[in-house]
Amino acid sequence: MAARPRRSVMFVALAAEEGGTLGSGAFVAAPPVPLAQIVANFNVDMPQIFGVTREVPAIGLEMSTLGTVFREVAEAAGLRAQGDPNPNAGSFYRSDQVNFAKMGIPALYLQAGTDYVEPLGFDPAEYEEAHYHQVSDELRPEWNTEGTARDIRILFAAALRVANADEQPRWVAGNEFEEEWKALYGRD
Repeated sequence: MAARPRRSVMFVALAAEEGGTLGSGAFVAAPPVPLAQIVANFNVDMPQIFGVTREVPAIGLEMSTLGTVFREVAEAAGLRAQGDPNPNAGSFYRSDQVNFAKMGIPALYLQAGTDYVEPLGFDPAEYEEAHYHQVSDELRPEWNTEGTARDIRILFAAALRVANADEQPRWVAGNEFEEEWKALYGRD
């Protein structure tokens, strides 16, 4: 049996992200443990559902030391860690990790890659246009969750490193959430 991590790890399933990140907002407003005991947030919103890619993107990769850990784990697995492929879309601010970030907690959002190892027999953009946030947006035969499993293993390994690290993650200097981090954890 593996040794327990030095820090506790909490798995949280949140709802109402599309309704304005209501679930994560409610969680940080009334957490089951003091917020200062939560040192990181790894968010999985839309995992890789079409297969295995050569890269593993994470939104917020450059914003905190979580990105450094994530990049090291991904590269050790022979993958390219990639930041937000479209930073102008503001994706970091439109999913559940933003409520944790607003409180000062470093956060990272796992994103689906696009550089597929095996060619797809369909266009993911067309699939998304036809099914994303539609009645048909459910488990479908086109899905190949091998990429999901691989990406979650990378995320789990990064989270385990954070749980066992001497230092807790922090926002990079000058990040817009750095002052909240300092206030939450009593840092200068």
